[in-house]
Amino acid sequence: MGLRIVFAWTGLAACASLGCGSHGNSTTITLPSFSDVSAAPVPIRTAAQAVVRIRTADEYATGSFVSANGLLLTNNHVLGVAICPIEGCFAQITESYQRGVTPVSEPQTVFVVPVAVDVGLDMALVQAYTGPDRTQMFSSPNYLTISSRDPTALQGLHINVIGHPEGHLKKWSPGEIVDATGEWVDSSAYILPGNSGSPFLDDEGQMVGLVHRGPSEQDLITDEGLDEFSIGTASSAIAAAMAVTTLPAAMISTAASTTDDVVTEFDLVYLNAHTPMANVGGTPKPVLDSLGAACDAGLARTDYQSPEDLTAALTPCTD
Repeated sequence: MGLRIVFAWTGLAACASLGCGSHGNSTTITLPSFSDVSAAPVPIRTAAQAVVRIRTADEYATGSFVSANGLLLTNNHVLGVAICPIEGCFAQITESYQRGVTPVSEPQTVFVVPVAVDVGLDMALVQAYTGPDRTQMFSSPNYLTISSRDPTALQGLHINVIGHPEGHLKKWSPGEIVDATGEWVDSSAYILPGNSGSPFLDDEGQMVGLVHRGPSEQDLITDEGLDEFSIGTASSAIAAAMAVTTLPAAMISTAASTTDDVVTEFDLVYLNAHTPMANVGGTPKPVLDSLGAACDAGLARTDYQSPEDLTAALTPCTD
């Protein structure tokens, strides 16, 4: 059930920002919310066991195991081109971070290696290992079955999103596929940051899509209330992309010769790989030295044209 809040318009500032027409009016807005996984139907509760919280160096997200031997499916922007190198990286996963599960699930650090990545579909399939030596695949007896369906076939389908909004407890949000454009589908299911990489499940618990994003700041609030939607990729495109094991040319190799500019732009790749040295022009060089030089160059500039330009140039200082 959504949280209900009554707004009483008592000032011009509130009316101006929220779009009311006159003083003294009041309206009731039902805010979207999540439900505990325990409230979901049995097939969804069962499927939810394959869904995990992912933590990288800079964010929390969601992923789903799709095989018994540790194949993990999530978004490109979670474990893809700008996050994990060809050689693999470390990630922390939590399998049952939700209410009603005992004992409490503890986070586990795994080493993941990209298997199939599609930037356009925002999809990354990685193989999880118990350690960086890659001698033992991660055991994942709970995994999802992917039901390959085209976007048009999904329209009108009731779906369920299982994920970790804001990196918190695993939650359930139902909805419906309301539109399709190309390989993408729009749903009425509510999500937040942290749900990136969550599965769209049909009512039998099969995966029919991969969450990409929810409302941006500009379209979250309207004069009629709060928008509640999520955008994802249809399972037919995901299944096809998973079969393409040639990684994109944009994937970074921490072993290959590179430049200071590339190291600075993709410093998260080195951080997630626990690799403090980069091969800059054929010579080992600390990543921090590349970031420090870029920071010094940003501080020395006097030609900034906008706050955004300034923020971008000084990002290496905070990284």
